[in-house]
Order: sequence, then C-alpha cells, then structure tokens
Amino acid sequence: MIFIAATNHPEQIDAALLRAGRFTEKVAFHPPPAHELAGAIDAWLSARGVQLDAGVETGELAGFLSGCTIADVQGVLQYALNRAIARSPDSSPVLICRDDLDAALKVVRA
Repeated sequence: MIFIAATNHPEQIDAALLRAGRFTEKVAFHPPPAHELAGAIDAWLSARGVQLDAGVETGELAGFLSGCTIADVQGVLQYALNRAIARSPDSSPVLICRDDLDAALKVVRA
C-alpha cells in the first residue's frame, strides 16, 4: 500500500505521524529566494501578456512575497489579475496596480 500526503503547514502535523515507519520518504520543498521569485513573477506576467502599473516593481513585489510558495505567489498574481480585468475597459491593456496586489495579498495570505 502506498500513501502520499502533502501539506503547506508541516509544523502542524502531529509528531506521531512523522515517527519512523509511518512515512519513510519525506520531501521538503522550500520557498524560492526573492531573486528567483522575481524571475518567476516576470515569467508569469509575460506568459499572460500582463504588466505591472507604474510604480510597482517586480523586485519589490518579490520582497513582499518572500517566504511564499510558488503556488501562493501565483494565487496572489491571479487574484490581482482578475481584479485588474474587472476594472479595465475592453480596449485598454490590463495593468495590475498596487491596490489589486494589496487586495490579493489580504485574500491569499490570510
């Protein structure tokens, strides 16, 4: 029998579950450092043809999201993009502004 388990909060797992013989293989994924995170943010934005509004820089955003998993970062970006699309006229390019990101951070990182 094979069991596979995953969590974003390993510190909340009961220690009895982690004793020898329970799950013999454990793989830890660590959040990327801020400099790698900036590249991931740029790639995500580029793949969707979206830009950050003036005054919002990728490096600054990566600093705010430091310590987050890539999944959480993508969740923040997608939420911010959805807000930006909702308020953008059809003919204008979609720009993610600071308010979009602030709202996304409150929802995704809550």
